[in-house]
Amino acid sequence: MRIFSPWHEKKVIVNTARISRGPWRIIAAVDEVGLVCYKLFYGIWPKDNTPLELIAAVLNGPVANTPP
Repeated sequence: MRIFSPWHEKKVIVNTARISRGPWRIIAAVDEVGLVCYKLFYGIWPKDNTPLELIAAVLNGPVANTPP
């Protein structure tokens, strides 16, 4: 089964592998131009009118970056 994502739309891009062994493991960036990413990144699209900056801020914050 193949799932097609709307890569041409605005989204938040997040890394799939952790960045470092330090406290910050996730990096999120807002993409407003419609970049297409490969296996190293996830695309996150809001389902409602949530601002992309808010999603990126939560993912870049300490709660999302706590170690398991």
